[in-house]
Amino acid sequence: MLSSQVAIVTSPPRPTSRRDSGSRSGARSALWIIITAACIWGASCQKQYETTWRAEVPSPDGQWIASASTIRNFGPGTAYQDTAVYLKRANASSPPQEVLGFSHNEGEINLKMKWESPSHLEATYNEQAIVDFQVVKYNGIEISIRPEGRTR
Repeated sequence: MLSSQVAIVTSPPRPTSRRDSGSRSGARSALWIIITAACIWGASCQKQYETTWRAEVPSPDGQWIASASTIRNFGPGTAYQDTAVYLKRANASSPPQEVLGFSHNEGEINLKMKWESPSHLEATYNEQAIVDFQVVKYNGIEISIRPEGRTR
């Protein structure tokens, strides 16, 4: 008796549907990344600050101008406000020089500038502000600061 033995060798089935959906999923992921990056890039190109307050005070002799402005910055991870005080000769073409800098959260710091004399500028502010930068004398002008409500 002869017995015939037949062995059938098969290879595992190819996962065509998986591979096809994987490539589509990869294309979707790439498209999603490109769209997200374009939106972030577009948003970052927009103006990220605004001036919320300005003031100017000329010195008693008219030789100097003290000016101040508050800028509100906004955007991802950059939301804060800062206020700066500048001095500039009244009839000069040179840009103003920053002499005081304050940082603060939302709200006003009630900054008030007052010339005590033609050579002394005093600024008062509320205590929520942090003094980041202070020049005590600039071109013969003494600059002093005082938290609101405190006497000298």
